Amino acid sequence: MAALADSFSEIAAALPDAAARRAVFVPGDRVVVISGDLVNLEGVVTKVDEGEGGLVHVRSVGGDGVDEVELPLAPSEIMKAFRVGDRVRVLSGPHKGEAGIVVKVERGVCAVVGDTTKAQFRVNARDLTEGVDTAPGNEVLGDKYQLHDLVQLDAQTAGVIVSVERGAARVLTNQGTAGAPDVRVCKVGEPGDGA
Repeated sequence: MAALADSFSEIAAALPDAAARRAVFVPGDRVVVISGDLVNLEGVVTKVDEGEGGLVHVRSVGGDGVDEVELPLAPSEIMKAFRVGDRVRVLSGPHKGEAGIVVKVERGVCAVVGDTTKAQFRVNARDLTEGVDTAPGNEVLGDKYQLHDLVQLDAQTAGVIVSVERGAARVLTNQGTAGAPDVRVCKVGEPGDGA
């Protein structure tokens, strides 16, 4: 029953509400127009005007004989657009710092499979950015471990932390071979001496 409640909480956190915070747009973001005369027009952010209520400049994506045009749009008229297979990183919310691959997009909410945990979670598109391998400040696990630290998992197994996400790390261990490396997912407190 607790798992069901957690699932509902996660879905509720991903859904937009009347007081929802606005998305932060940066040049290069893929967007789609959601209101006005240009509904469903896709484009790429080229510039964002500074200040409260600043305009977002979007270059339309041309297609069959359609010219590419740069349009100034209000942030409320557009939303970030992602496609299945996009690598993303979560910027805010309960999954902040996690990276993964989009497996489903539905009404501005993306289902993402996390790189480290392989768990699927839902997050609003406004809270995502196109992913990179390692985000600055996301190289520490707990208070004790960092990216590239050598750790002792048990009496016979040692390894190096090769990636870090929120609450978990991937450790390349000495138990694998060149053809079949042994990479284990460890959660906070698991690598080494149980910190």
